[in-house]
Amino acid sequence: MIVLFESPRLGVTAELRRSLEASGAIAEILGFSVWAIATDGAGATEALAAIPAQPQPTPAFWLAPPTTPTRYAEFFAAAQAKNLHLPNTPAQHHLAQEFHRAYPLLKDLTPASIVLEQPGAVEGAIAQLGLPLVLQRSGSAAVLQDWQRALALALRSSIAKTPEQARRIAADLLNQELNQELSQEPHQPILARRWVDLRHHHTTPAGFPLGREFRVVLCNREILTYGYAWPSDDPGRWLSVEEEEALFAVAFAVAERLDVPLLGVDIAQTQSGEWIALKTVDPQFVGSPQLPLVHFWQQLGITNEMIEKRSRQVVNSADASADLNLP
Repeated sequence: MIVLFESPRLGVTAELRRSLEASGAIAEILGFSVWAIATDGAGATEALAAIPAQPQPTPAFWLAPPTTPTRYAEFFAAAQAKNLHLPNTPAQHHLAQEFHRAYPLLKDLTPASIVLEQPGAVEGAIAQLGLPLVLQRSGSAAVLQDWQRALALALRSSIAKTPEQARRIAADLLNQELNQELSQEPHQPILARRWVDLRHHHTTPAGFPLGREFRVVLCNREILTYGYAWPSDDPGRWLSVEEEEALFAVAFAVAERLDVPLLGVDIAQTQSGEWIALKTVDPQFVGSPQLPLVHFWQQLGITNEMIEKRSRQVVNSADASADLNLP
């Protein structure tokens, strides 16, 4: 496997920068071939110009700040031209990164939600889901160019406790000018989600609970690793064997329904003890503050070795069958 490391650009948070740089360094220490590529100011072909074409199909991993669907599709095609194959196709990447696309397949695993494309639609969401109401961007907030502004918006605009708040938040999140400035994808819908009480010990300044939430990373429906969602020293990050099994059961259920080879699933525990899916991501681009990176790369390497071994066995079997059929 070749790791395509894109240096964090200006404007990303220090936390994400450290996470990406640490991940790239660990991958290299563990023996992965890590190639530095041009930043996102370059076109996809230009970004990969220094990397030689591979003599045979080679798995690749794009370690970078989150990107837009358009750029991912361009990069995927440029990589394929060099016989480098990212784990997820553009369609699979899009499905993982934009939860409103996955939601119809996961309705019984996640809180009831409604996709909003116009601010006026929030009235119907209030009527169906009630208040408080959680409103959030469907795509990854990490594609935002101005991280501090994006974080401030997210913290201010997550929970609507009154119809007036819901209208203001929906208008903010659906502001086309802001979407173009931050995500470069102007028609991003938002999700209105029914409020669910999550187990938690801490909250944001805006009162949003930092729930007992974990990110589970799977490859071909097998768990690679998982980590706590928040960087704080939270007692909620420790799981019993039974809790871990319940957490994994939700992750497996999500992976079974989504045709996404490399998938991250954010899962949280409610006050009643139930585990629910909150979000999906493409793990090439977003980590988790307490995701064990050494374990992640070790397991990813083992998984890829197994896939390559099976592929060689299939090829050798086909060659042997062809030899037997020689006249």
